[in-house]
Amino acid sequence: MLSGESSIKSKVGHWPTSTSYDSDIDKARVILLLDLAGKNPKAQQACDCSVTQLASSSVRLTLDMWRADTRSANVLKSGLLDRPQKRFTDEGIPIPFLHTKVIQQRVLLHR
Repeated sequence: MLSGESSIKSKVGHWPTSTSYDSDIDKARVILLLDLAGKNPKAQQACDCSVTQLASSSVRLTLDMWRADTRSANVLKSGLLDRPQKRFTDEGIPIPFLHTKVIQQRVLLHR
């Protein structure tokens, strides 16, 4: 390990969020990168916002950014979990939730 590698890793944060398959992914990225991470005083610089998973009911986006310091991680995480939901709702970007469909069938036994 490089001497400064652990210091660098501790200052980079990765925050996942999800959006539905029918939402505008580019618009969601702009909201996460510019509006939320860019205006958060605990974040130094947003690095990337990439699609990291195509789940059964959602598209997972992960926001990568530099934190101002390692102590600010929890405050930054709280804001980045709370604020996207509010902004996505305001902008009409749905946040998916898992749907489970249960089908009950009767089996008739013929004797």
